[in-house]
Amino acid sequence: MMDNWEVLKLTSDDPCRTTLEQKDTKVVSFSSKTDDKKSGSRPLTTFANADGEEIAQLEWHMYFSDKLRLRGGEWTNVSKWIKSKKDMKGAVEFTCTTGNQYYWTSGNQGSTLWLYVSTDSSNPIAAYQPRGKKNLITDPPPPAPFIQLSHHTKVDRDEILLSLLLIEKARRFGSKPFSSTIGDGLFYGGIGPSLTRTMG
Repeated sequence: MMDNWEVLKLTSDDPCRTTLEQKDTKVVSFSSKTDDKKSGSRPLTTFANADGEEIAQLEWHMYFSDKLRLRGGEWTNVSKWIKSKKDMKGAVEFTCTTGNQYYWTSGNQGSTLWLYVSTDSSNPIAAYQPRGKKNLITDPPPPAPFIQLSHHTKVDRDEILLSLLLIEKARRFGSKPFSSTIGDGLFYGGIGPSLTRTMG
């Protein structure tokens, strides 16, 4: 099923400072850059697509929800855009500006994340594999994280990639691993290890 899917590799494990490149050509499809010098305690991350178009900005907050501005719109809590899927434990859903709805879940596949259209839970349309745990005796080292995308992601590709990086940001900076604890509070405690709110 996934043989013809497009593969993008992440050049960094840091979702707020990375590029997503075509596996074979290394052409950049999406990127994230963070300005943490001018912003002080509230770093600002900018997400852009292959054409350099700004897709979103993320303002980090220590104790409250990170703020997201999608496609030049109003600032809002990240947890208002991507949130727990009420009828599925351990999944988060989001609605793109096109009106299309999707959700990410780890299912029973360990650290791999699977993306589905909200109206079809039988066939995933994307899969994300983070970097494996480092083993000092492993040679070569674990492969870089990558995402596989089917043609069904084409219409909302930019916002799908954005949602993935937001989830990885939450997992990396102070949140628990993607599990049944994921939900509306996922984006709290975005900078440090402490959380002011957790989800069940």
